Amino acid sequence: MLDDEPDPQSVRIIVGPLMHFPQEGYGYRMDGRQIFITHPQTLAQVQQRLPGGVTVEYRRRLKPQGTP
Repeated sequence: MLDDEPDPQSVRIIVGPLMHFPQEGYGYRMDGRQIFITHPQTLAQVQQRLPGGVTVEYRRRLKPQGTP
């Protein structure tokens, strides 16, 4: 069996040719698995690509169960 461990550092938001990371300095805030856009300029960039031009990737690190 494998345990999956979500790693917030591995969340990427792809907006057209740009890659964003959900951190305060980039105009985002994370609460669990929810991503909030906190900056008007970031919101405008994302809205320009909707629908279909925005991808959110949640990557996970897998490790064997019982491994520290």
